[in-house]
Amino acid sequence: MVREAFIPENVKSGFMFKLWNNTVTPFHRNVLEHRHLQFEIVLFKSGNGLYTTKSGSHDIKKGDIFVFACNEQHCITDIYDGESFEFMNIHFEPRYVWGSRNNGLSNDAMNMCFSHANDFCNRLPRNNVYTERVRQLIYDIEAELEAKEPEYELMVHNKVYEILIILARHLGYGTGKSVTAEEYRHIRAVRTAIDHINRHLTEDLTLNELAKKADLSPNYFSHIFKKTAGVPLWDYITSKRIELAMTMLHDRNDMNMLDIAVECGFNNTANFNKMFRKVTGLTPSQFRRHGEYIG
Repeated sequence: MVREAFIPENVKSGFMFKLWNNTVTPFHRNVLEHRHLQFEIVLFKSGNGLYTTKSGSHDIKKGDIFVFACNEQHCITDIYDGESFEFMNIHFEPRYVWGSRNNGLSNDAMNMCFSHANDFCNRLPRNNVYTERVRQLIYDIEAELEAKEPEYELMVHNKVYEILIILARHLGYGTGKSVTAEEYRHIRAVRTAIDHINRHLTEDLTLNELAKKADLSPNYFSHIFKKTAGVPLWDYITSKRIELAMTMLHDRNDMNMLDIAVECGFNNTANFNKMFRKVTGLTPSQFRRHGEYIG
């Protein structure tokens, strides 16, 4: 079993793709304002609980698969006593599957990381042949990441594509809304800016600098960034910095809060605490005590 794996390999901050396994003890909690910038797929290997989403509450059983678009609110609110509660998470950035005009998703599917059909249930239907295929693909991805045979990253990428195609074609995920040629140009511009943000995340970033990278005016760039990425530009940058802080809080017990705040691009702990809670629903201290955050 893979404990934790990244693409690119060994990149905990700024990753394109992440898979990890969790075993969690029983709990009950109120709904947290939990959301993130990555597309998420969750496979529950054992145990029972309750997932609360924008559309309502869904019971969790062994074998269940949940899917969440980027920035879609969701929270595990109950894990019941009894069998151990184990699940596997997959997170990936939209740019991981955008590809190019000829080898990426079609126009009809380019926006699926950010939205889905209104009647799509986040829990995939049980006892369904296509859900079973998605389940097998998830285990195949885990096996590829564990074995790391030649070209394993490409195999993982291909299997992620197959999952998305199944969601859109057979499981009612897609919105049916096509991406126009202009919107595709916007995606390319935003991807260029996002790549720059992730390479220079802890440095001072300006709207003018990022707009120049995208070859757009600052005002128009701000507009198309929110439209394309699903969140305002500075919310995206803040969320990425908080993700980096989460990694440091988990791995660097020797660092105090001020050092982590500064290292992640925040100029004081008050702003860091405020933004951390806004993004995760927890304070940095609560996150450090809890360890790995359970969404």
